[in-house]
Amino acid sequence: MLETRLIGPAGGAPVPRVVAVFSYRYDAHLVPDLLANIGPAIHGWAAWDDRAATDQLTSEPARRRLLVQAARDMGADWILAADPDERYEDALAARMRDLTARGPAIWTFDCREMFTPDAYRTDGIWGGRTRARLFALTDSAGVPDAALHGQWLTYPEPLATRHAGLNFYHLRMASAARRKLRRNLYAAEDPERRFQAVGYDYLDDERGMVLEQIPAQRRYSPAHLDDDGLWAPAVYLPVTAPPDPPAARLRLMARLAKTGAATHHVAQDLTDAARDDPDLAIVAADRAQRAGLPQVALDHVRRALALQPGSAVAALVGAACDDPDLRQRMTTLALQAAPDSLIVQQARLRSMAPHDRLRHPQALWRRWFDGVATMHEGAAIPKAAMAVVVIGFRAPANLAQAVQSLRDQDQPVEIVVVNTGGGDVRTVLRDHLDAIRLIAVDRPCVVGRARNIGIDASIAPIVGFLASDCLALPGWVAHRLTRHATGAQAVSSAVVPVNSRSLSSLAASCWLHRRRWPGAPDDVRARHGFSYTRTLLDSRGYFPVGPQVAEDTIYNERIYDSARNDWAPEVLTAHAYPTNPLALIADMMARGRRRTPGEIASLVGTQTNLWREMNARLFRRHVLARTASFDLPGLGPVRRALVRQLIRLIRFSDLCGIYLTLARLRPGRLQRQANPNQAAQIARALPMAASAQMALAATLEGQGDLAGADAAWVRAHDLAPDLSVPVLDRCSRLDAQGAHALAAQVAEQAAIMAPRQTMHLRRIRVSALRAGQSGRALLSAQMCLLDAPWDPIHHRNLAQVYRKLGQDKMAALRDSMAEALEQVP
Repeated sequence: MLETRLIGPAGGAPVPRVVAVFSYRYDAHLVPDLLANIGPAIHGWAAWDDRAATDQLTSEPARRRLLVQAARDMGADWILAADPDERYEDALAARMRDLTARGPAIWTFDCREMFTPDAYRTDGIWGGRTRARLFALTDSAGVPDAALHGQWLTYPEPLATRHAGLNFYHLRMASAARRKLRRNLYAAEDPERRFQAVGYDYLDDERGMVLEQIPAQRRYSPAHLDDDGLWAPAVYLPVTAPPDPPAARLRLMARLAKTGAATHHVAQDLTDAARDDPDLAIVAADRAQRAGLPQVALDHVRRALALQPGSAVAALVGAACDDPDLRQRMTTLALQAAPDSLIVQQARLRSMAPHDRLRHPQALWRRWFDGVATMHEGAAIPKAAMAVVVIGFRAPANLAQAVQSLRDQDQPVEIVVVNTGGGDVRTVLRDHLDAIRLIAVDRPCVVGRARNIGIDASIAPIVGFLASDCLALPGWVAHRLTRHATGAQAVSSAVVPVNSRSLSSLAASCWLHRRRWPGAPDDVRARHGFSYTRTLLDSRGYFPVGPQVAEDTIYNERIYDSARNDWAPEVLTAHAYPTNPLALIADMMARGRRRTPGEIASLVGTQTNLWREMNARLFRRHVLARTASFDLPGLGPVRRALVRQLIRLIRFSDLCGIYLTLARLRPGRLQRQANPNQAAQIARALPMAASAQMALAATLEGQGDLAGADAAWVRAHDLAPDLSVPVLDRCSRLDAQGAHALAAQVAEQAAIMAPRQTMHLRRIRVSALRAGQSGRALLSAQMCLLDAPWDPIHHRNLAQVYRKLGQDKMAALRDSMAEALEQVP
């Protein structure tokens, strides 16, 4: 039965007219409070009383079409969708006129699923849920045919979707019995999960539950008093509907992973439902390991290895345990399964005792350079929660001061000094040799390589970095550890000058690090100087080894959106800037010369005049630095004016460095050239542009200079390790030459540098299969599956490996899963 009622304009507003639409049956007793809740925000309502129906459930699209037509007949311009078990926050009435005055649109609201009468769930899939609830009722709007979970209205013409920033509260889930009933109802009505990709088992799954109280300013009225009723046909409560199929569970994992929530419990359910599938057991082990459940992970590993003894990936997941003997056994097993794999060899070295690992002839820290290197191990290096890599070039005298600042910390620190380019570093550090690990490399290395050497030459679970011209001020380590202990995976630091009385130092600080001052506002703050958990480093790979500057900027792009990174203004790094104008001029000219090739590279392919753009950038930087000078404390007007003059001198010095570089490289006349014969000239002019190196590689390959092409591909990858093109093209050329094993090795080296670039892992599989390295191919395909087990392409690729290995049953399992994942509702 249809009921309609106009209740007058809300708040005196004549138009547009808003009509609420809803239906009720088992929850009819909730309707009066619903109308009291939304009444101040609407002009009328249309409701369908479904209590006369004889079926357990009636057609949702049919009811909605009746209600939408009723709203049209009432002259509605907008419809507000509601259900008797929902309540909107009280602010809706005050906002309604503004929402409907901005033209036709679909307005979404934050859906708060109440798990207690006054608290809603926020973890995983429950946080950030939005639902379309306010719709413009245009002439062309129609009701879709979806039997379950369909949107109220669809439009043939594009219509803007906007977020209202308001909550609505779903009361049905506030009872455990109703949650169970809701899960069973949908599971029974949608047994193939055609209408909801992630299934329904999560509805009554309380694992990992986090609740949040309704804020006082976001409350709804009238207050709800739960009657403990079921509000739905009780016939579904005892029904044991089939659990979600594996594909739905994998899609749920994908949704949870996007929110950063743990997925190990979903993986556990997955393996319980598919006990004969070793790949899913490996997925479950990996997810348990990520969640910090090593014993659960080992249980899954043992099941996977019982089903598939030749899985190097299963053994590698097991090798992440804390038991040294078990780590050794697992890595030995992985090495037997994939003896050619660099990833397995890396894991084997990491499983050794620290002393053996660092002194091994093939120690991981030795892979980052060519030439001679020595390692000195002090007798009094403390066991510490944090390692700090101090980077020096040609044994600068200030290296000893940087080390001393770490030894003065109130927390023990594992200090690893990496000095490259030679110099008498032992003499410089003679007072500290007993307390440090010193890696001395005879050849110069860019900072990215030095960082990577330090990562592999350190032991502690947290790794930080300190340049030789910087000092760690008191609390530098302790404050970082505090942040990491609360869950931060990366912690950045603020920068202050060592000599705050020198006007040259203050001017340089304004120019270089104003965005890293302790009080830098949020909108301009730059995050650098990170310490990282080793788990994060393992999952994100290594620093790029090509750029001369900004290697940390490139690396940190990998973590900003996918890991918790804290800005810690209490962590202070003191930077030693030049203390007199002559030294300031020389330093800024050198910085301009080093920075320019990278900035030129960012302008490749544009129509920008290089000189004009670089000058404009310097002018903007000058304005910001001059503005920052007004925030320097303790300066009188004369000294502050002198700082501003020194900033002008810095700009001039930087400009000279840029001009000298542009004059030497002369990139402007080449910028728009497309002649392939000029590829070498362009690559020389744009040494920091990966695209120029790739163009050179393609040109040299076409000319038959394969060695030159290979070198250009390597340079391109060193500059941009996250790009897949240099790796894939180089591997394709090697495969064409029949060097399949070398191609697999190149791809695997790239995967170690940037583990999240799955294209590198996928390329290992292709070349390894051609080289007859079945263990390596299986490892790469299973590692791709671990990264995104919900992606059907990874199942297809793994099926290809199984077919090559003659394991048709396993291939059929993966193809079947891929097919199920591809059938997304």
